[in-house]
Amino acid sequence: MRMRFCLNPMKNSAKISEFVEKYQMLAAGDRLVAGISGGADSVCLFFVLLELRRKIPFTFEVLHVHHGLRAEADEDAAFVQKLCAANDIPCHVRYYKIRSEAFQKGISEEEAGRIARYEAFEELMKEHNLNKLVTAHHMDDQAETVLFRMFRGSGLTGLCGIRPVQENRIRPLLCLTKDEIIEMLTEQKISWREDATNQEDHYARNKIRNHILPYAEKEICQGSARHTAEAAEKLQEAEDYIQRVVGEAKIYATASDELPNERILYIPKMRKQDIYIQEQILLQTIADITNARKDITSVHIRDIRKLMEKTGNGQLSLPYGLEVRKSYDELLFTAPEEEEAEDLGALEIISQKKVPQKLEIPVRVPGGVNVPGMGSVTCSVIMASGNEEIPEKAYTKWLDYDKIDESLVLRSRRSGDYITIKGPNGYPVRKSVKEYMINEKIPAADRDEIFLLASGSHVVWIPGYRISEKAKVTDNTRQILQVRLQMKQNETGL
Repeated sequence: MRMRFCLNPMKNSAKISEFVEKYQMLAAGDRLVAGISGGADSVCLFFVLLELRRKIPFTFEVLHVHHGLRAEADEDAAFVQKLCAANDIPCHVRYYKIRSEAFQKGISEEEAGRIARYEAFEELMKEHNLNKLVTAHHMDDQAETVLFRMFRGSGLTGLCGIRPVQENRIRPLLCLTKDEIIEMLTEQKISWREDATNQEDHYARNKIRNHILPYAEKEICQGSARHTAEAAEKLQEAEDYIQRVVGEAKIYATASDELPNERILYIPKMRKQDIYIQEQILLQTIADITNARKDITSVHIRDIRKLMEKTGNGQLSLPYGLEVRKSYDELLFTAPEEEEAEDLGALEIISQKKVPQKLEIPVRVPGGVNVPGMGSVTCSVIMASGNEEIPEKAYTKWLDYDKIDESLVLRSRRSGDYITIKGPNGYPVRKSVKEYMINEKIPAADRDEIFLLASGSHVVWIPGYRISEKAKVTDNTRQILQVRLQMKQNETGL
């Protein structure tokens, strides 16, 4: 089978060209990097780029990321190098030890691989002055993504799926199904590599790809993947319109004299907007001053809206060290100064033995804090795949992030604090932290010296003792919050 480009136009060339033109993906003079794994999708992308280059004067180079996970990985890399050499395209192979990196970072191999790929892309683009990244996502990937997000719980933005153009990333094959890609390669007698792990069900996405989509195609409606992908495209158009409306409403409700790490929203003007627009304004405001919103959930937005409607003043602590304060008719959002965020996103506090009664340290997710008399606490989020092994370590704990209703803080115990433990019948029961400490025979003089990881009045972890049953990871867990405590040397206070 062929390794070199054939002058005969490929099937679906006109469809791809129209799609590229519709989203203005390519322009004369563009310098691309294409991610080529050697699989059917990326090989198709390679030859599509060769054909598009005949109409639009751009250049492209190839990046192949060697994950070091499969015995066939060396053969995949050699295949891509041979393909590029046969067509005079520069090829770069980057090597990673994904398994060890996943272990060190406390994340899944899938997530570690994704991070490594985009790190490699960014490095290569800087080194070779390339301006666009092109990937081989197609309609089946789009359908898989939409279903995955819907099953796990997603708002409108998530259900929009993969966008054809996202900043400097372009996806010219999103107009094709997997079957169309295979047909194009077969017709041209072009070979590709098969990745056997795609047929395994280790990851939730593979289960959707291997079982749900084929079942829907066969038993529910032919063209299910295409219809789902087309629905995502319509949702993208609706989302773009809504965000334009939100942008205008945010300008209307926001004070003009702002600092880089501060925003003020006028509550009376916010109340004139529909609830959905209010929530989107809050999300955009948070993104403006933190440059992130991944760990901001519907629970956080609901808490801000409760604060906004509350009689009198109040304050909330959110991820990324963000503080939200209500003062009369204003909502004030304050994020840490840039230099504060550089040290683990941490709050620097002088070590001391006893926990001050009013000290409350917001826990940034992801990120970390330095805790007086204790050490450093770092947090990261792992997307559950169903195959994780929960660490049995005293000072590394996994919690179900979706069950944590309010922002996390480290503080001493307070009246009304509770933790859940297994009752006599095996079901979780509430127990006051005071009662738990008495039962554990913790000396009264020491009880106020222990930092607790709390979400409101719910204590999710008493370091050195136990985590709450309510916060434990289960088979239904979607997001795992890993909390790791690194004790100070010679510290035995816990």
